[in-house]
Amino acid sequence: MLATALEAAEETLARFIVWPHEHASTIVTLWIAHTYIPKAVNASPRLIVNSALPGAGKSVVLRLVTEMSKGGRMIAGTTPSALFRSLDKAADDPLTLGIDEVDQLFKSDNSSLVALINTGWEQDGKTQVSVPGGDGGDWDAREFRVFAPLVLCGIDNGTMAGAVASRSIAVTMMPATAEDDARVFPYRRRADKTRVEETAELFRDWRSAMDADWEAGVRSPLLDLIDRLPRDLELLGGHHGRSTQRWEALVALADYAGGDWPSRVRDAYAYVTGVEEAFGTEDPSLELLKAMFYVFAYYDRDRVTSKEVIEAITGPQTDEWPGLDITPWREWGISDRKLAAKLKPYGIGSKQLRVPVYGSQQARNLKGYERGDFVAAWKRYAPDLFSESDTGATSATPEEATGGTYRIANDPFAKDPFA
Repeated sequence: MLATALEAAEETLARFIVWPHEHASTIVTLWIAHTYIPKAVNASPRLIVNSALPGAGKSVVLRLVTEMSKGGRMIAGTTPSALFRSLDKAADDPLTLGIDEVDQLFKSDNSSLVALINTGWEQDGKTQVSVPGGDGGDWDAREFRVFAPLVLCGIDNGTMAGAVASRSIAVTMMPATAEDDARVFPYRRRADKTRVEETAELFRDWRSAMDADWEAGVRSPLLDLIDRLPRDLELLGGHHGRSTQRWEALVALADYAGGDWPSRVRDAYAYVTGVEEAFGTEDPSLELLKAMFYVFAYYDRDRVTSKEVIEAITGPQTDEWPGLDITPWREWGISDRKLAAKLKPYGIGSKQLRVPVYGSQQARNLKGYERGDFVAAWKRYAPDLFSESDTGATSATPEEATGGTYRIANDPFAKDPFA
């Protein structure tokens, strides 16, 4: 029954959504299934649906996921007090909550909300809050149960807290092409709700069958898989820790469903958690730091705007930069805020650059970076790229660093705009 429900959910999602890669469909479909067994799983990974820019289809994914999930509700914005009260009220039968525009919540200092989202990902997650005592007495400490499956939807502008991301599985959406638009339908709830509700009904039938077996004293093999996963590291390629804990429920469901689902979920796991292998480093931000060395050489100047950095990193010329693979950055997208967030741990920040407008006497202020701010980080984290001679110059010329091509073909400036 589970395999039938998974197939129907995947077909329904594909009718309205253009996925950024083949693994996204596997992840989202299995995530929906896991919401129907919230009391059986050890942890519920937060499903992050994000994009670099608006108009990538995030809201459609959010709506469809919440409507097909168990007890799904969608809200735009929340407060910690509203969230923990809602979750505690439904703790005996956890609901699925989809939070839209979550990037706006993380823009401010919302550490209480971040902590609440983190705590509620594990089965026994609780938060303690002071509440008024009876008869006007002293305040009392009360525990609220906050475990529940959550979908977090928003623009990935670098404000997404790392601690939340470590408990999440992210699907980064991208704008559809004209060809993509021609093969999917726009989702309209009034016209399409029957199809979505029929898909959700298949999951409910599967859950009801499991409940009936349990009442008859028959233990589902799915529960054995869930209990086995944390102890059988080979099921996830020999890895362990939080990076695999967030995948346990999805892998157990895939193994239980059979067919090609077991291989598909492991391929998805390898894709999402394979950032280290794809970048050749433990931290993808280190690869970005190294790429900045080539960005300055690419433009052959010591100051570049944030827009120019993004254009250089996401362009085809990066294939000529030795020892780097920027392909994941192209696929996942990078914004000004994300760029700044990834460079911040190295003590590097963007600054206002006074940029002359070529062909006029005017100038404008743009966010950007100066090469000198990167020298200390390059020397410390990428000594193979950066060394100093007696004159203080780098050992690599722009031509050497970028394979001889360091000007973009459509550069609007005939000369250095900072000259």
